[in-house]
Amino acid sequence: CANDNTSGVAAVMEIMSRLPESDRSKAAFILFDNEEKGMLGSSAYASTHKAFKKNGLLINLDCVGDGEHIFFFTNKKTRALPQYALLCEAVEAQQGRIPHMDKMETAIYPSDQMMFKRGIAVCACNKAKAIGYYVDKIHTMKDTVCEQVNLDFLADGLVAFAQKLEA
Repeated sequence: CANDNTSGVAAVMEIMSRLPESDRSKAAFILFDNEEKGMLGSSAYASTHKAFKKNGLLINLDCVGDGEHIFFFTNKKTRALPQYALLCEAVEAQQGRIPHMDKMETAIYPSDQMMFKRGIAVCACNKAKAIGYYVDKIHTMKDTVCEQVNLDFLADGLVAFAQKLEA
């Protein structure tokens, strides 16, 4: 499965490789397992790291490889953070994809970010006139697309975001 969720792992690796050493203390990279089996990995992490669950900013890259529309779904608590404005600025400055800073209240995206009070879901979508935005071909044998342009967009945007953060 290239999009769900090899694409998220590939995006994390791109970000890690591009993040300057001087900015690495500003971010932690966590790869959760068993999201499809009830979010077991993120749930275990959240129950072990209660302070992070409550106060940490988590950006969950899930199904980011296929689609020119990149969505960042956030809840009200996350949008109230000063870091959210920095994230918007960093992502919207990128080229190659269409960013959408959207409200979690208007979407359903059940993934690992749900375990955290300040979680952000990031996914790539295609768009069709009849149905609107959708994540294509996940959970099928046709899940074979992970576009480098998506990885570049996310890596460049999230590295720029990390660089804007205070250490």
